[in-house]
Formats: sequence, structure tokens, C-alpha cells
Amino acid sequence: MGQQWVAFIRAINGSPHNRVRMADLAAMLADVGCHGVTWHLQTGNMLFAADAPAEELAATIQERLEATGMRNADVLLRTPADLAALVARTPFAGLDGDAWQFEATFLRRPAADPDLSELVDGHGVQVRHQDDGVVCFAFPRGGRMDGGFNGWIERRWKVPATSRAWNVVEDVAAKAASLG
Repeated sequence: MGQQWVAFIRAINGSPHNRVRMADLAAMLADVGCHGVTWHLQTGNMLFAADAPAEELAATIQERLEATGMRNADVLLRTPADLAALVARTPFAGLDGDAWQFEATFLRRPAADPDLSELVDGHGVQVRHQDDGVVCFAFPRGGRMDGGFNGWIERRWKVPATSRAWNVVEDVAAKAASLG
């Protein structure tokens, strides 16, 4: 059956260029060798099994998406175990959900110089977890940045990234665990 994967695909149904029904996106993934494809919400949170190594699989999916005219649809793969470990860290424990919004920004690859001081100092953001693959942020409710956190990271770190609300990450992790 292959390795179980979660793909967070950047820019799906968030811009006029990358509108796609999830059933059609699932069919595209099946066409490149993914099995048991399902999804969470309509924003490119895909779950499936595949036999190819992670980088090869991500590149193949991304090429298929680009061949259909999708733009900036970077594919960020994680295993269900990766997501379970991230959720188990409870990065937002102790913060008031009425006052703060919680988000995870997934990175395609490690950043060469992952400096977040400008973000923290200039925008009132709390970095609650950071490693080579993800940054978990808390920011004052109602506060946003032009281009979002993934846009900020992409511009400064030169790394493809995509952000998800923390409750979505928790829901995807739970769904991935139930499929395993």
C-alpha cells in the first residue's frame, strides 16, 4: 500500500488561479500513483498512501498540478507520525484562544537563515515552536499580515511554505491517525 502521507498543498482554492474540486485534485493524485486519496476541507489538505520517496513524490505531484495550470501549488508532505508529534507538543498550551489566533506554517525544506526577530518584534507574534519543517505562531486575534505568515517566510527565507490554522492541523492529524 505504501507510506501514508499528508500533503499540505499551497494556494489551493485560495486564489482565482488554483480553483479545483477536491474530487478532481484526488483524481490527479491517483493519476501519479497515490492510493486511498481523501481530503480535509477544500484547501488542499490531502491524505493518501504512495510508494515513492518524499521529494520525488512532492515533485511529481507539483509537476502534475503545474501541468493543469495551477500556480505556486507547492506540495509539502508530512507523515501522520510527524503531525501527531507536532500536535502532541501542544505549542499553544496556556494561551487564551479568545485573545490569540494559532497557526502553523509548514516549510518545504529547512531555511538557511531562519530569523524571526522582525516578525516577533514588529508584529506582536509569539513563536511557540520552530524546527526545520514548521513554525507555530500565536498572534493577537484579528491581527494579520499582508501576504500572511507563509508569505513573510517565503520572501525572507526563500523557502516554499504554506500556513494552516491550528485547528485544521489538529483535525488533519486526527483524520490521518484514523486512516492508519
